[in-house]
Amino acid sequence: SWVNLDGQTGLVVPACDSEALASAVSLLAANPQLLDRFKQNAAYRAEEMFTVERMLEKTYGLYRALLCTA
Repeated sequence: SWVNLDGQTGLVVPACDSEALASAVSLLAANPQLLDRFKQNAAYRAEEMFTVERMLEKTYGLYRALLCTA
């Protein structure tokens, strides 16, 4: 749930709720500006949060914090 931010980088619907999924797809199909905004926000978030370098930095920081508290 922290990868896709509901209303910012996409839409989140409840699991196994086909009506909610259909509504979300219909909303995006009818609103290309909203879809474009989600795409831009998602691309920016991916570049900021999920590069290999960023993931390694976060993992290293977590290990370092865990070792320091042991």
